[in-house]
Amino acid sequence: MTNNLGISWLILLVEILILSFFKNIITDYATVGFGVVGLHVLVTVFLLFGSSDRFSGLIVTAFLLRFLVMLWDIYGKSVFVLPSSGFDTEFYYQTAIKISEDLNLVFSGIRGGVYAKILGILFALVGPMRILAQYMNVLIGLMTVITIYQVLDELKINSRVAYIVITIASFFPYSLIMSGVLLREIFPTYLIAISLLYFVGWYKNQSIVSFVSSLLLLGIGSMFHSGVIGVAVGYLFMFLFLNQSTQKFEINVQNVLKFLPVVVLIFLFATQFGDAIFFKFRNLQNPSDIYENVTSAMGGSAYLEGMAINSPMQLTLFSPIRAFYFLFSPLPMDWRGGVDIFSFFMDSLFYFYVVYYFFKNRKWFVDNKKLIIALLIIILIVAFIFGIGVSNAGTAMRHRQKIIPVFMVMLALMMNEKYKTVQLNGEIKTRKVSQKEK
Repeated sequence: MTNNLGISWLILLVEILILSFFKNIITDYATVGFGVVGLHVLVTVFLLFGSSDRFSGLIVTAFLLRFLVMLWDIYGKSVFVLPSSGFDTEFYYQTAIKISEDLNLVFSGIRGGVYAKILGILFALVGPMRILAQYMNVLIGLMTVITIYQVLDELKINSRVAYIVITIASFFPYSLIMSGVLLREIFPTYLIAISLLYFVGWYKNQSIVSFVSSLLLLGIGSMFHSGVIGVAVGYLFMFLFLNQSTQKFEINVQNVLKFLPVVVLIFLFATQFGDAIFFKFRNLQNPSDIYENVTSAMGGSAYLEGMAINSPMQLTLFSPIRAFYFLFSPLPMDWRGGVDIFSFFMDSLFYFYVVYYFFKNRKWFVDNKKLIIALLIIILIVAFIFGIGVSNAGTAMRHRQKIIPVFMVMLALMMNEKYKTVQLNGEIKTRKVSQKEK
């Protein structure tokens, strides 16, 4: 399936190349863009159905739903505006057009970052074809689902459990929206998913190359949003303290020695790309900037508006509360109407369920217990980082979408561990009953 999607991307690149030759004679970018994308959709469906994978029908449905969401965002706004579509999506579109007209802006610190620059280069090649830009998000969203499937396959997750989790990943409402609108979120989401694939490769095979690759991918992801770097902290925790031979967390001299070249690579990467990676933290020059950023709450879905933070002690005490709100808002006490209620049940409740499932079923975790703990640590670190800077439910939903692959893989591991342990206990009981009857 991955190979077929690779062919699909290759065909899209050829289409873009052909369009670039005719850019100057195209007068109706919307119509031409629709035709190019429509043709590519047909080709992609054919390629995906041509795969012998048992999940191909599910993946095709996920692809078409994302495509329909994209069409609605472009052509159905007069009827209903999708959540998160509006000011920011228009900002990225207009900034991309501005960059396409002056490619020197690619090397500037223009607001909109890497995502706007990618769109700007695309528009410089083919003209301001918005539908083509959003269609790239659709394909990236589909690749995210397929990558999650690859991670589950690498972990040898039971097929029934894998089907349940891939179904959730395919049809998760906010993932559909983020794949269809003109926002950057789906890019770091995909990069976190593919980094997880390499991280799992390290976890299973102790491959340093896989581990370094996972960090590099997160480095690229952090260029879209600096908060992604929080995932790397969880990876580094596992690398430093997990003894893979004993499957215990401990300080190990061998691990520390292995860590030294990784530190050198991180330092070199940060030296070269630090401004791009940590751009979100540029304005936080002193503690008062942090307190002001945490306390400011904007938008109709703002939460914790009365929580003033003016000292390190207050920041330490209130950070867990802000992390909690980041993961689960909009909470019932903050509901303003039907949209908030829908958002809670279609988005927040999933994150709550995964955390609840961990505490309720932790007694079943045996084989991959340490990996499950590592994923929980990643979630908590990212929640604390984003919790400090996010103060409204709409923004929280967008940002936690970035770590949806972590939640999906963690849920699959937990369900799989419970399934295996319960099945094993059932077999043991059956044997005991059989022996007694004999």
